[in-house]
Amino acid sequence: MCSALLPATLCLFSWGGSALASQAPALDPQAAEAAFTEAVLAELEASSPAAAQLLRQADAARALGDRTRAGELYAQAAALAPDSDHPLRRHCTVLQEAGLRTEALPRCERALSLSGRPENRVALAFTLLDLPSGAASGPADLARAHTLLDQALAQAPDDPMNARLRCHLASRAEDTALLRACVADLERLAPDHVMTGFHAWELAFRDQRWADALAALDRAQAAGMPASDADSFRALTRDARPAWMTWGPALAVGALAGALSFVLLQLRGRRAR
Repeated sequence: MCSALLPATLCLFSWGGSALASQAPALDPQAAEAAFTEAVLAELEASSPAAAQLLRQADAARALGDRTRAGELYAQAAALAPDSDHPLRRHCTVLQEAGLRTEALPRCERALSLSGRPENRVALAFTLLDLPSGAASGPADLARAHTLLDQALAQAPDDPMNARLRCHLASRAEDTALLRACVADLERLAPDHVMTGFHAWELAFRDQRWADALAALDRAQAAGMPASDADSFRALTRDARPAWMTWGPALAVGALAGALSFVLLQLRGRRAR
């Protein structure tokens, strides 16, 4: 949630998954991803077996963390199959993962021009939203991403990746209404995913439901959020609570009776440092 609520250093969600993970809801996300990749390869094989082989090699390099080699292989596959959106989309996402957003965007745009499938809309939306830590998205990028995700949602309403990106958009835009809607979708589509727990925490934090926020972090940690990150968010939550909530009950009652205006100021204006 790269916004006023969080320090920029906490906006790197390495535990949140890649932009195109879990493209279809399933009990086994890895099996769903494998099935999606096989469908991509079969489609590409029909037009260019050589391009499909390069895509396999690129995917393998990417899985090993060699983004440079993966990017080279995706580019070669795209040259051999210029009418296929798949190498372009994957080239876009690997460039984005490497922090090369300027180079990534035209490849995502080209992929979308070749096919309006939801994966291309999601990839472009993610690239528009995924800025360096602490950077603010411009209004045009936010509006474009919102349109793309609305379109992807209409095409694939049960894809949890769409809901996760809508929550990411809500974070960027600080749009609590959109966050509330996408968290409801995530709770329905992927209740045990780490980002569902995280965005549930974000929403509870914005609503100042501190106990719910801490419970959501427990869920996120159980789903894979590193303990160090969860502890950082717990500290942030505890620091954001009004001071009277950390006192004993008797003292809290006395303070509320004697300094109501101070407590109201805390409830309205206290934000994370």
